Amino acid sequence: MPDDVLSSPQRQSPLGLVFETIDVVRNFSGFNLAVLAAFVFARRFSPFLIGAVLVGLIAVVVWSALSWWKFVFCVEGDQLVVRRGVLSDERLVIPLGRIQSISVEQPALHRLVGLVKVGVETAGTSAVEFEIDAVSASVARSLQQVAESHGARLGSVPGSESQMEGPPSPGLDNDSGEVLVKRSLGELVAAAVSRLPLAGVVGLGSLAPFMDRIFGRIESLNLELSPTLIVVMVVIVGLLLWLVNITQEVVRNWGLTVVRSGAGLLRSAGMFSRTSRSTTIERVQALQTTANVVERRLNIRRIVLRTIGSGDLHISGATTEELSRFRELVLGSSSPIVADRNVSKWLMYYELRAVPLVLIAMAAAAVVYRSPLVFVGLVGVVWIVVRAVVRWKYLRWGLDDGRIAVSDSLLSRRRVEQRLVTFQTVTLRRSWLERRRGLATLVLASAENRLVVPMIDDAEAAQVRDVVVATLATDRSPWM
Repeated sequence: MPDDVLSSPQRQSPLGLVFETIDVVRNFSGFNLAVLAAFVFARRFSPFLIGAVLVGLIAVVVWSALSWWKFVFCVEGDQLVVRRGVLSDERLVIPLGRIQSISVEQPALHRLVGLVKVGVETAGTSAVEFEIDAVSASVARSLQQVAESHGARLGSVPGSESQMEGPPSPGLDNDSGEVLVKRSLGELVAAAVSRLPLAGVVGLGSLAPFMDRIFGRIESLNLELSPTLIVVMVVIVGLLLWLVNITQEVVRNWGLTVVRSGAGLLRSAGMFSRTSRSTTIERVQALQTTANVVERRLNIRRIVLRTIGSGDLHISGATTEELSRFRELVLGSSSPIVADRNVSKWLMYYELRAVPLVLIAMAAAAVVYRSPLVFVGLVGVVWIVVRAVVRWKYLRWGLDDGRIAVSDSLLSRRRVEQRLVTFQTVTLRRSWLERRRGLATLVLASAENRLVVPMIDDAEAAQVRDVVVATLATDRSPWM
C-alpha cells in the first residue's frame, strides 16, 4: 500500500547526490565564471589557484551531501511532511487534500539510472511548492496515489458518477484506469503539421551569430538573386521551419496518453524527457479549446485543462469525441454550451479610438520629413482595425445550466468553458462610455482563470451576476 511505503521517512536515492551537486554548481554561476576566468587569464597554474579550486569543489560536494541527507519526506496521517535545510532546519507540512497536482518528470540522465523527479504543487500557489530530485518511480507513484486518493474524498463533479472505484495507480507509463487519449505517431505528426512553425523560428534564431558567415558563403557562390531563386530560398527556409516544428512537437508529445482513474487524470508524454502530470478532476478550473484554420480542416483542436498553479494539462490533436468526453468530466455534460450572445458594436469603436490620432501624427510626420517611409506605419493601423472588427464580430458568450462559455477568433478560434461554482468573484465594470450607452463589462474570476465579457447590456450583465451569486450560495459541488 502507498501509505505503508511513505509512512516511514524517505530520502532521495543516493544517486540524487549527483543531481544535487549539479544543481548547486548551476546555481553558483558567478563562482563558475570566476573559476573559468582565473584559468583563462592566469599565466601559470599556481598551487594557490589549484588549491582554491579544489577547496571550492570540496565545499560544493559537502554542501550537496548535507542537503541530500537533511532532505526527508514522509506521510503522517493526512499530511505530507518534508524536513530540509542545511544551516537551518525547515519543516514543511502540506495537507494531502491541499495538493493541487504532482508532476513526475524523467529527464535523460534520470532515465539512464531509473529515477524520476517529482514536483508538488499546492492550492494557493502558482509555482511548484517543492521538488524531489531523484526517487524511484514506485515512490513517485505512491506519492501521486496517496495525494489523489485524499483529493478524491472531496467528492465528484455532478454528472460524472461513472468514475471508476478504487484509488488510482498513476506513474510514468501507467495505463491502469480508463485511457482517454493515446496518440499514435501519425496523429502526433498530423497535430504538429497543423501548428504554425513558431518553434522553427525560435530554433533558427540560434543561427543569428553565424549569419555573417552564412551570407558570406552565399556570396562566394556568385549566385544571381533572381526572383525565382528568392522564391526557392523562401520555400526551403519555410520547409526547414516546418520540419523543425514537427520534430519538436513529436519529441515533446511522444507517447502522449491521458488516463482517468477513480481519483483524477494523469497525462504522460515525452521521448527523451518523460513527464507525468496528474490532478483530480474536481480541481480542473476551466476547459479551453483552440483551433487554427488547418486544425479546423482536420477536425482537431488543442485542449487545455486549466488547474490552479502551473499544472495545466495540454492535449494536442484532440478529436470531437475526446472533447465531448473531457467536457463531460469537467463540466458535467458532454453537450456544448450555446454561445450565441453578442457584445455591443461599441467595443469595436472603443478599440479604434486611438486610430485617428495615429493617422494625424503620421500625416504630420509625412509633411515634415517628406518621406513615403512614414506611411509604413499604415500596416500597423490596418492590423489594429482588422483585429478590432474581427474581435467584435466573433466574440460570443453564453450561459447554460450552471456553465458559461466565451469564444473569440482572430488567427485561431478560442473557446473557454467553466462551471459557475468555480468562480470566486463577479464584478461589473462600467467606464464612462459604458455608462453613457447602458453597457457593462462582466469579469468572472476564479482561483486560476479569469473570464471577461466586455460591453454587454447593463441589465443582462446584472442578471448574470445574480445567477453566479445564487449558484455560489446554493451549489455545494466540489470545485477545488
